[in-house]
Amino acid sequence: MQPLSSIGHSQHSLESFIILLQQHNVTALADVRSIPYNRRLPQFNFETFAFTLNSSPRRVQGS
Repeated sequence: MQPLSSIGHSQHSLESFIILLQQHNVTALADVRSIPYNRRLPQFNFETFAFTLNSSPRRVQGS
């Protein structure tokens, strides 16, 4: 069984966030935010976030 972890994007750039995922061997990510948008950090809006991460070897699922 694979471990389940929790991560927040904080104020990281999208590139820094991806590096964190890689460092911890994360291969799947579930976005469980009730409102998956961020005015101050638009790189973490669900569509942008999912497109970028799905272009890499990991999967993203929205809530």
